[in-house]
Amino acid sequence: MKKIWIVGCVVLFLTGCNNQKTTSMIKDENTYYSYVDKISSDSIQKLDVSAELVNEYTPQYMKSISDAIVIGRVDSVDSADMKYNQVVGYTYGTMTIQNVLYGNMQVGDNIEYAKPGGIIQYTTWSKAQPVEDQEKRAYLLSKHEESIPEYVDILLENDIHIEAGKSYLMYVKYSEDLKKYEIVGLGNGLREIVGTTKSSMRNIDGLKIKDNNTQTNESLSAYIDAYIK
Repeated sequence: MKKIWIVGCVVLFLTGCNNQKTTSMIKDENTYYSYVDKISSDSIQKLDVSAELVNEYTPQYMKSISDAIVIGRVDSVDSADMKYNQVVGYTYGTMTIQNVLYGNMQVGDNIEYAKPGGIIQYTTWSKAQPVEDQEKRAYLLSKHEESIPEYVDILLENDIHIEAGKSYLMYVKYSEDLKKYEIVGLGNGLREIVGTTKSSMRNIDGLKIKDNNTQTNESLSAYIDAYIK
């Protein structure tokens, strides 16, 4: 995979080598969809993105800006674009609420979500950037005799890609602009539930969540006692 380092929306250089509101519905738990499954990894170019100012997403701060804290199963990862965020874009899909730890959602609700970053068509991403950056990238691609990729892989800081069929601890806030629930907190607000294949998450005893900073797992019950109750 190739890499493009950018700060905010300013491209610096090329490096590397090839390589809405809730509704209730019933879903077949064995059927999940991700548009990314149809994309070859060879057609994706990695973007390394950093920001000059990024909020420190502590559990306390994330709770203060969230409408709900839930355990949700991702039923689909439908698409990604740059319509609402010209730096990292958004990924869109649906999820089913399996447990409500804070807020007024209901178990079984199916909601549409949006999260920053994703696998986005290169042409879509490039058109969202300033003209001078587009020209600089074109020059660097030509200089290094590199071809334009089909897709770019964009994530900010410690964020992770969301995967269909997996369950996560999520901090969410409804966005009137997006008409979807936005997952807030980057990798601190989206943490995979690990070590279980249970379809029901009402009983959280023994469940663990992945720390996206240390790549270790910690007790979900202990996290809830410390930061959510």
